Amino acid sequence: MGTFSDEWDNWQDDGECHMFPLDMPLQFRVCGALTPVTAENQQGSGHTVYMSSSAVQFESERPLEVGMEVELFIAWPAKLNRFAALTLRVRGRIQRASGIRAELKTENHEFHTRLYKHAG
Repeated sequence: MGTFSDEWDNWQDDGECHMFPLDMPLQFRVCGALTPVTAENQQGSGHTVYMSSSAVQFESERPLEVGMEVELFIAWPAKLNRFAALTLRVRGRIQRASGIRAELKTENHEFHTRLYKHAG
C-alpha cells in the first residue's frame, strides 16, 4: 500500500473521475465543522490544484478537517458575454485532507456574476 502522498498524486487517475489541473484563486468559508471554529478561522483563501465535476482539490492558508462543510468561491477565468466576471460557488464536505491540501466533494455548485471594474 502506498503512502498518503502517493495516493494524492495518483488519485486523479484512479478511475473515479477525471481530475483536471487548474490553478485558480479562491476564497473559502467554513459552514460546518466537527470541532468548534473561531470566527477568524471560518474563512480564508487559497488556490485550486485539480477540479472535476464531483470534487475540487485545493490548497489553503491553513489546514481544514475531514468532515467540514465548506463553501468555495473560485474566481472563474471566463467572462459572461465577454464582460461580466464570474465566480464559481462550490459547496460540499472535505473528504480528504493533508496539511494545507484538501479535497472537497461537491454537493452543489453555481456561477455568480461579480463586480468588474473598468480601468480608467
